[in-house]
Amino acid sequence: MTLAADARGGVWLDALKEAAITAAIAATLMLPLIALHAKTQVTGLIIETRFVVTGIAVVLVFLGRFALVLVRRDL
Repeated sequence: MTLAADARGGVWLDALKEAAITAAIAATLMLPLIALHAKTQVTGLIIETRFVVTGIAVVLVFLGRFALVLVRRDL
C-alpha cells in the first residue's frame, strides 16, 4: 500500500467519523423538535411521533456533512 493510498483511507475514516458525530448531534436535537409532535384532539392533547421523518433528516445531515468534509479535503 502506498503512502498516498494510506493517507486517502485516513481521510475517508475521518470524514465518516465527523459525519457520524454530526448526525448523532442532529438526532439528539431533532428528537424533541421534529420526532415528537403535540397534536390536539377532542379528548385532549396527544403526542404524535414522526420517527421516519426524523430518520430521513438525520441521514441527510450525515450525507451532507460527509460530502462537505470530502470536498473540503479535495477528494
